[in-house]
Amino acid sequence: MNVTLCQFETEPHRWRSIHAVASTIEKYNDETDERTIKRWIERLDQIFDLVLITDYFDESMILLKEELCWTTEDITFIKSNSRKLDKKSSTADWMSDEYQKKLIDWNKADWMLYQHFNTTFANKVENFGREKMKKEIKLLNEANHKIAKDCLREETTTSYFHSVPIQRYKLKDKNDNFCSNYVRSERQYLNKINQRQEEMLSLVRSQTSSKL
Repeated sequence: MNVTLCQFETEPHRWRSIHAVASTIEKYNDETDERTIKRWIERLDQIFDLVLITDYFDESMILLKEELCWTTEDITFIKSNSRKLDKKSSTADWMSDEYQKKLIDWNKADWMLYQHFNTTFANKVENFGREKMKKEIKLLNEANHKIAKDCLREETTTSYFHSVPIQRYKLKDKNDNFCSNYVRSERQYLNKINQRQEEMLSLVRSQTSSKL
């Protein structure tokens, strides 16, 4: 659905929040009812032990590591499909206060969801310890830097997604499976997971058939 900024600004509530739909809040046919939204947020809070926040990605990885008893090596990563930031312009340069308010009103359920889990996330970081978190992030950055140094060439390429420049990396050795995992796309990972599931399903079927 193509919606212009003018259409959205004049009738924001015509265009529903996909995130709210996904979390089934829309079943009540009133995404603006704060009591309904709060009930769903409380339910989600009971279900999830940890909600990661992309705005605090490093901290999220550290808390996930702690939750799952992983090592630093288990959470190392290379930023993939990262946008090339334009330091000359930002959202604040073209988005008015009135437009920001309409966005928040339109995404009330999403905004309340983010505010709630942003607060719970901050509390988890405090409980983990600020100084301890700094040390853990330092170790993670050092491990990430080593991966990048061992796997990536210095030069990068730029592709465009809807006119947005995306920075991509080149591997030193395309045949290195360890390094390839760090630059594999989401779709490639999905295909790999699907293939693994098909293999496991075939194995189960063959074992079941042999017992009949």
